[in-house]
Amino acid sequence: MVIKMASIVTKRLIELREIRGLSQRAVAQRLGISNGTISRLESGQRIPNATTVKQLAEFYRVSTDYLMGVDDSINPKQVIPYDPIYDPIIEKLKLLDKRDLELVQMLIDNLLEKQNETKVEERKRA
Repeated sequence: MVIKMASIVTKRLIELREIRGLSQRAVAQRLGISNGTISRLESGQRIPNATTVKQLAEFYRVSTDYLMGVDDSINPKQVIPYDPIYDPIIEKLKLLDKRDLELVQMLIDNLLEKQNETKVEERKRA
């Protein structure tokens, strides 16, 4: 069972990293762990502990169950290429309290709705 789980974790870590177009070094730097650790995780030489699983799942925007092979379903919208442009925004969002995060969410929803309306209008004119 442990070998099968390690194989699944290994496969999924490589797949998620490659989908995002990241190197092992980029993932390691972003997570604040060594390149060797990422290499050992991806080669199956090391099984991640609970903290690392949580950290990797958050980074790749998947559930810990998916990462560990308990659940095979993944939302395709979750698997987006990594772009460092979001890093400063995410770090600032982490500093906000729940009420302010709800306001940010409403603002984003309004902006996306306006953007969608603009696209619909442009299609009508075309």
